[in-house]
Amino acid sequence: MWFPHGVTITLHHRSKTGVDGDNNDIYGWTDYTIHSCAYWPAGSTELTGGRDTVSTAPSVAVPLESMSQATPGPVDTITDTDEITVRGKRYEIDGEPEDYGTDPFDGWEPPLHIRLGRVTG
Repeated sequence: MWFPHGVTITLHHRSKTGVDGDNNDIYGWTDYTIHSCAYWPAGSTELTGGRDTVSTAPSVAVPLESMSQATPGPVDTITDTDEITVRGKRYEIDGEPEDYGTDPFDGWEPPLHIRLGRVTG
């Protein structure tokens, strides 16, 4: 694993679970535990003016081999509709996760880089 002293994240994978009586899609969450990830805080901004709002935008790096060892089962993909809990806080995924692919010189597979976002207040 790439980050032997990394953080554990919970991936909340959103998927279609059925349809309602009006033929609208119904979605649910499946939680996966992924170990050995890296976490980068990015600070936060506070907006005031009638309502205090704090916006936070950290990032995580998820080694591909950690995704294959996730519990309760392997994770094939992480999308921008999923959410991640890291260090006790739940974040939305901001944009598509960045997969840099395999290094053509030595076969190294960099971790998946995921930008997160959370707005409170």
